[in-house]
Amino acid sequence: RVLFRSSVTCVTNPLDPAGASLGSDCPEASGPLNPQAMQALTPEEAKTLAASFSTISPDGTVAYAQINFATNADGSLNVAAADAKKIIDEVKAANGDQLRVGVQGSVLEFAGQEPPSSEGVGLIAAIIILLVAFGSVVAVGMPIVPALLGLTMGQMGVLLVANFMDVATFAPTLAAMIGLGVGIDYGLFVMNRYRQGLLHGHDPKKAAMESVETAGRAVLFAGSTVIIALLGLFVLRINFFNGLSLAAGVTVLMVMLSALWFLPALLSLLGTKAIALRLPWGKKAGSMVGHPEGRAWAHYGRLLQKAPIVPALLALIVVVVLRSEEHTSELQSRETISY
Repeated sequence: RVLFRSSVTCVTNPLDPAGASLGSDCPEASGPLNPQAMQALTPEEAKTLAASFSTISPDGTVAYAQINFATNADGSLNVAAADAKKIIDEVKAANGDQLRVGVQGSVLEFAGQEPPSSEGVGLIAAIIILLVAFGSVVAVGMPIVPALLGLTMGQMGVLLVANFMDVATFAPTLAAMIGLGVGIDYGLFVMNRYRQGLLHGHDPKKAAMESVETAGRAVLFAGSTVIIALLGLFVLRINFFNGLSLAAGVTVLMVMLSALWFLPALLSLLGTKAIALRLPWGKKAGSMVGHPEGRAWAHYGRLLQKAPIVPALLALIVVVVLRSEEHTSELQSRETISY
């Protein structure tokens, strides 16, 4: 029977001694090796040459066929996803106790992969954590919606980058995982500070401004640091890493801008409704007194600022100790290898 006529143009037949193939656009059969050329070789050379051109293993237990797919005018493959999936299903159905069939190739491998679920699992975990932290159904969506918006814009940026740089096929997935993580994190910073302002009775617009002036600065600094670190892969001068770093950097930039621009505007429009649909442990606007910065963390921050050189030196000592231990381990490994 004829399958996948629109996507498959030719399938070689390893069992045909003449080299004939099946399909509508197959090259002419070249036939067996030239007998005159074979006579000029020794028996061992002739056997080795025949085995190298054969599509069947010397013991006769393994054979392979080649599938040629349709191409566009520019040479790119023109394969319907349904056809690729159908080929994989047919191959799986052909397997039995006495016959094993497999396929290899990027087109069929991608068709046989299940859609990545890591982003979905991470999103569900984030929703549960935010529900516990905010105690409001609407507040849960505030960090997530800007993150998804920025992630969408970032994926468009990845496509733009792919037009002038080599970008790996898994770059969109990698960029999506990084962008979703930092996007929710940045939105959480802004939303948490805005919620604190509302709980302490501040006007929604004023609370939105406070969130940008305080948490927004932290988001800007953190996002810029991540982007610079990702672009640092250009130092390696490996084209493969250049596309990955730029794709991830563009995605982080988009989610950062979404958290700094879109989220404050959305919070200002929603007002106190941003913490609506409260759960039993949720708090309503104006239910708290004091400064929005809180007590314990505010005291901790003031303690560090009294003598900032002390925590800075302590952090430096910890880093130096860890680096020295790592350097010692590297030297020991080299000595072991040299012996």
